[in-house]
Amino acid sequence: MNMRITICLMILIMLVSVSCKKENVKQKNVNEEESVMTHVAQETVKLEGYVMDIACGSIGKGMDGSEITHSPQDHTKKCLLFCKESGFGIMTKNDEGFYQLTRFDSEGSNLALALIEASNKDKGIFIQVEGTLNNNLLTVTDIIEK
Repeated sequence: MNMRITICLMILIMLVSVSCKKENVKQKNVNEEESVMTHVAQETVKLEGYVMDIACGSIGKGMDGSEITHSPQDHTKKCLLFCKESGFGIMTKNDEGFYQLTRFDSEGSNLALALIEASNKDKGIFIQVEGTLNNNLLTVTDIIEK
């Protein structure tokens, strides 16, 4: 029985690791596409929500078992740091009461990583972020922990 659990955990870790790497490639492609698209309207915004890694936020389930679209406050700092290569974004509540992911640009992800590393919280890092929103990609100008 313990061997089955160990094998299942190893498979889960490998799948999440592959997911993190794939999301990193996808994030790079999104950034390249965004630099080509210059005619799209941009909007300056201020958002509040939970900082989220792209790997877990994209699939709606954290490697730590948290239900991202329902309870992003349960997502752990440990998981955020484990999946840091995928980049970061913010989970905000939509009109239906579920949380949705808005991705940060690469500089915003760097700022988010510094904030996560400095945070005293073990999970549920609530932030306020400002920037320019363009096709669900936020070019971050300011980020603080609330």
